[in-house]
Amino acid sequence: MDTVGLVKMSLAILDARRALMEGLLEKGYGAVQLRDVARIIEVEDCDLFDVLAYVAYAKSPVTRAERVARRRPSISSRFDGELRAFVEFVLEHYVTQGVTELDDKKLPHLLDLRYDSLQDAVAVLGPAAEIQQAFVGFRRICIRPAWTSRREGDPDQFLGVCPSVRSAADVARRWVIGLRSGSNRTLRG
Repeated sequence: MDTVGLVKMSLAILDARRALMEGLLEKGYGAVQLRDVARIIEVEDCDLFDVLAYVAYAKSPVTRAERVARRRPSISSRFDGELRAFVEFVLEHYVTQGVTELDDKKLPHLLDLRYDSLQDAVAVLGPAAEIQQAFVGFRRICIRPAWTSRREGDPDQFLGVCPSVRSAADVARRWVIGLRSGSNRTLRG
């Protein structure tokens, strides 16, 4: 899969996550309520979307630390030098702070935290477009839902959830529709 395809896939997953969160918020399940659910079922250190998969489908949740440990070799092998160090820095923030650290809006803040200014970050890491591309690349690997197909680069295979679903956005859309109708049967195929 080419770089454009990887970026599109990463954005589709993030769009699906945002759509799902918006749908849950409309139903009265905001971030605070979802963190409470995670606390009640004793999975506070898991990605919120793994918590939802656990609640909805009894899929075993994976802590953020486990997720990073499992995917670190694949992520680290793609980067060298200071760019690898920055990726590791972001991964540690993800483990301690949560999935919001991987949002595009956080990239300038993370660069500023690590390098004191965006200009210094560009001087060390290279052009802004390359930094953004690296961020999207490792994030795609890191946030890939644990319940998706393990086939690398295949965003349309949500095996075990709903084989007829064609994309991550469709998964979120179907879940939101199910919430609005009072059931999540639409995801079960």
